[in-house]
Amino acid sequence: MTIQAENVVYELQHHNEHALHFIIEQYGGLLRSIITKHLFPYLEEVDECLDDTLLAIWENGEFFDEAKGSFKNWIAIIAKYKALDRRKKLQRYNERYISTLEFEESFTNTERTELEDVEELLQHLSVEDQLLFKKYYLDNVNSKNIAKEFNVSVPVIHNRLSRGRHKLRALKQKWITGRL
Repeated sequence: MTIQAENVVYELQHHNEHALHFIIEQYGGLLRSIITKHLFPYLEEVDECLDDTLLAIWENGEFFDEAKGSFKNWIAIIAKYKALDRRKKLQRYNERYISTLEFEESFTNTERTELEDVEELLQHLSVEDQLLFKKYYLDNVNSKNIAKEFNVSVPVIHNRLSRGRHKLRALKQKWITGRL
């Protein structure tokens, strides 16, 4: 049986692989352009997002309701939201990565590079967070090993490092403006 626009939904709902091939041939360009539009700064992610979109279409074909709109619009919406979700995830990752780099650079690119100055800065954190910062940033111990030592999960370590960086950045701003 050949797949056509009239029976693609039926075949997709019955997990006929040829329906997916038809969707790629018929709507692949549309899906790619939607994803590219929403992932513009992250163009290297377009292919993987397109794969995720096709997988979502494949897995959720039974949820398509012709009364709510056309099949073309339905798959376009899936592509849009997959791309937006991926973009948000990438932006969160980049923000964390950049803030970590900024914090690390603050130890090397400023006048406050001596160990005593670092100790003075870290005194504004709890004793446990001071130890955490020293291990992670000065001793270069990875977060997995620190998590084992502190008997917590790795995300807890990253959250505490993030909160500490924010606190130290705020202190730095106060020092710069002379309000400390």
